Amino acid sequence: MTWQPTCYVCGSTEVIPTPNPHSPTCARHKAARAHLISRRNAPVTGDHMALCRCGWSETRPRTREGHQELDGLVKAHWRQICGESA
Repeated sequence: MTWQPTCYVCGSTEVIPTPNPHSPTCARHKAARAHLISRRNAPVTGDHMALCRCGWSETRPRTREGHQELDGLVKAHWRQICGESA
């Protein structure tokens, strides 16, 4: 079985060519590539943080639920960048 790349925003298997094979997107979500998200832990509280070069950021508690919520917020940010309602 070979690895099938999927769009990291929506999960579509109809990805377009990219110089970075670790960041596949479909044509609809190509604009998300310019919004690289950095994930880290907050220095004082240890909370989960997501930071984008455009200035967008979110912080959630360092729990499984907080991590999952942050994943959803990151994808919502990308969808908003691509002109979709979150």
